[in-house]
Amino acid sequence: MHCTKKITSDLVWLGGSDRRLALFENVYPIPRGVSYNAYLIRDEKTALLDTVDQAIAERFFENLEYALQGKPLNYVIVNHMEPDHAATLGETLSRHPEATVIGNAKTLPMIRQFFPMEVEGRFQAVKEGDTLSLGRHELTFVMAPLVHWPEVMMTYDTTEKTLFSADAFGTFGAMDGNIFADEVNFRAGVAGRRPSVLHQHRGQIRHAGAERAEKGGGTGYSVPLPPPRPRLAGEHRLVP
Repeated sequence: MHCTKKITSDLVWLGGSDRRLALFENVYPIPRGVSYNAYLIRDEKTALLDTVDQAIAERFFENLEYALQGKPLNYVIVNHMEPDHAATLGETLSRHPEATVIGNAKTLPMIRQFFPMEVEGRFQAVKEGDTLSLGRHELTFVMAPLVHWPEVMMTYDTTEKTLFSADAFGTFGAMDGNIFADEVNFRAGVAGRRPSVLHQHRGQIRHAGAERAEKGGGTGYSVPLPPPRPRLAGEHRLVP
C-alpha cells in the first residue's frame, strides 16, 4: 500500500523508514533507524530525484506508481550513487524504459559498476550550472564532490526555491510521519547530540535563494526557510 506525503502541490515524498537495520553500512550504530528519501516532481514532465535502499523497495515502487498517476517517468535524477540513494535505480530504469537518467560525468561509470545494464543511450550528463526545464519547474544542478562520494551533486528547483541536498545536512533516524520541520523537536530528537546540520545552517541556504531544503539519505526533514508557504489541504504549515 502506498504511503506518500505532499510537500507542495507538485512535489511528493516517496520515501520510507527502516527500523530493522542495526548498523548503517555495517559500521555505524543506528538505534533510531534510518530513513530513505526520494521525491517526485510532477509537471509537464516528471522527474524522480534519487531512489531508495533495497530494504524498502516494495513500498517505494508502490509510492512511485501512485504518485505518477499514470504519467510516464521522464527523468531520473541521480544526486548520489550510495545504495541508500540508488540501490533501486536499476529496477526503476527497467520498470520505466522511457526515463532519461540525469547525472554528471562521474555518475555514469558508477552506474556501470553497480548495475549490469546499458544506460549510455539514455544518460544525459550535466555540469555545474546546467538547467533542466520540466515545464513550470526549472532545475539547476550544483556539483558537490566529496560531500560524501566524488559524484555527489545537488538539484535546485528555482521555481519552488527548493534544494535537494543529496548527502549534505541531516542525520540518522527513522521518521514517524514527521517530514516537516514544525513536526520535529530537533534537539530532543537527537538524544542530546547536535541538531541537524541543515537546521543549524538554514540561514546560509536561504542566503543562496532557497526557501526549503530536502534531505536525501538519513533523516529526510523538509526544512522550511522563511517566508512560510500557505497551508495545503491535509498538510501542516511550514514555519521557521
